[in-house]
Amino acid sequence: MRDAYDSPRPVRGSVPVLVAGGGEKRTLDLVARYGDACNVSAGAPADVRHKFDVLDAHCARIGRDPAEITRTVFAFDTSDLAALAASARSLAAVGADGMIVVGPADPAAIGPIGQALAEAFPG
Repeated sequence: MRDAYDSPRPVRGSVPVLVAGGGEKRTLDLVARYGDACNVSAGAPADVRHKFDVLDAHCARIGRDPAEITRTVFAFDTSDLAALAASARSLAAVGADGMIVVGPADPAAIGPIGQALAEAFPG
């Protein structure tokens, strides 16, 4: 995009850029260059750790501190709160700063889900 016009301007500074996806050549490179946050699909913790390692390598190549980038993971299935909490803890252990939750179908589940995520991602 060239000469894009942003009106009205953001209220505070700039709008943070979140790039979603786990493409190792282009998407994570875009995160390293322009993103304030990235969101990868949930998978095995080792797979998520690998994506974050690739992001770190892109950051090193361009001279950016990878700690500047918030790292999140999609959570699609929130029906089993214990499984979600265990998944959140294991993803936090490999470097995720949080989860982006899709759903839940029952709004009453939002509070318990939030509590489980707050315990896994206290920062």
